Amino acid sequence: MSIPNEDPLNLLVEILYGGLPPDPGPGALQVNLLHESLPPQWPGARLQTWRWALADAPGLGCAVQVLLPAGAGPVPVLLWGDACWAYLGDDARQEALAGGLALAWFNRTELAFDAPQGQRAGPLFERFPKARFGALAAWAWSLSRALDLLRQVPGLDARRVGVVGHSRGGKAALLAGACDERFALVAAHNSGAAGAGSSWDSGPGSEGLEDLAQAFPHWLAAEGQAGRAELATRRLDQDLLLAAVAPRHLLVLQADGDAWADPEGTRKMVTRAARAWSGPAGVVMPGVRLVRRAGGHPMGLADWQQVFGAMQALGR
Repeated sequence: MSIPNEDPLNLLVEILYGGLPPDPGPGALQVNLLHESLPPQWPGARLQTWRWALADAPGLGCAVQVLLPAGAGPVPVLLWGDACWAYLGDDARQEALAGGLALAWFNRTELAFDAPQGQRAGPLFERFPKARFGALAAWAWSLSRALDLLRQVPGLDARRVGVVGHSRGGKAALLAGACDERFALVAAHNSGAAGAGSSWDSGPGSEGLEDLAQAFPHWLAAEGQAGRAELATRRLDQDLLLAAVAPRHLLVLQADGDAWADPEGTRKMVTRAARAWSGPAGVVMPGVRLVRRAGGHPMGLADWQQVFGAMQALGR
């Protein structure tokens, strides 16, 4: 494999994820407001439905829901691409609104499918049929396109946009945040292999890259085993991805009872990456946090509260 820019982060992204789809560039997106309603359960709040699409391929796009709190803006907004999961409940929405935060969410699988057959399929793969990127990179790309949209929504603060994801969505959120410096906060919950977990220094009972490649071959670069062998030879690990967020804010959420998501390897990766936030005296600056809890894989209200707290601290 020949990669022109052998910066370690670029190598990791190219070898493991297959690189990212091309950035469409300024002015390449059409953004439209489709609908607005006033949810009766949240007095004063507004729920909007927006859609972005590529100007030269209007069929390639996605709807994004935006929930804005009562009052004047601009307000910080937290972006969640995991609308295919059921972890963002009304209790979490209420917490966000009460804290003066906007929420935005969409279904990343509209751009790259995540069917159990493990096929590389969906509109983005059809757009770039010979591309090397996998679904994780496609989902990260879709998070950046949603960010393009949010920067055009009245009432939102473009300087305070956070991105969060759970499990495979956490892998995508970390990749998006590492490659797109416009995200002020990057948060991942139980992201494991190809996320915040270690590829080569993982804990017992954790998912490895081989497990991931067997069960979800469409997530990673097209090269499969050959690419992972090169990754191992170069000893590139996920601390590179985490460190790329510096000096912005990184929040890694990890359940100690979720062995498959590699709590021990995640701790090691955050510890190594934290050096990127160190000041002249070697003191780690605020901006990177690992929050551990008891319990298992699902993302609950307490996890959302940690993310909301980090969002509210932005810009203080």
